[in-house]
Amino acid sequence: MGCIEVLAEVYPYCKYFMASPGVVPSSGIITPLSLCVILGEGSVEERLSEVCNIYSSVYPDVAENTAPISFFCGSLTDDVIFACKNMLFDIGSVKQDEIYKYGFRANDIFYDFGSFISSASMCGYLPDGFMVFSSHAEQIKGCMGISVFIPTESNKDYQEVYSVTKWNVLTGWFDKF
Repeated sequence: MGCIEVLAEVYPYCKYFMASPGVVPSSGIITPLSLCVILGEGSVEERLSEVCNIYSSVYPDVAENTAPISFFCGSLTDDVIFACKNMLFDIGSVKQDEIYKYGFRANDIFYDFGSFISSASMCGYLPDGFMVFSSHAEQIKGCMGISVFIPTESNKDYQEVYSVTKWNVLTGWFDKF
């Protein structure tokens, strides 16, 4: 999915974003079940964990190789972009055992992105409220990234906003579901 392009158009309408840059099967990922969870009443942490479980269960052949998933508040989008542009460090130098996390299918989910970055001695402002699902998996042939948005009011609003994005008009992606 055109993650960056779509994000630029829809972020004023959404509360939260969850995106994966790399290895979700190209047959599609936005299932009715995952949308129900995303739009559910649970806490952000509960919904994130549940959707990660759904993604892994839907595609068991790649469960051990799931892509990194970033999840953040929509109001922090500009800060996210700034932080990503300024990550001038070697990710291999980060001491992950010093960061708050929990395991998920042989991967780690980090809830304190500020600590994650500061442990690599990065300077600069970082907002609170980041959660990063981290995997060191290799890219899988035939797979692509995803973006999932939690709309401000309802799934209907999300569909209306997404359907007119430039990226969707060009690709017809939304019509495939």
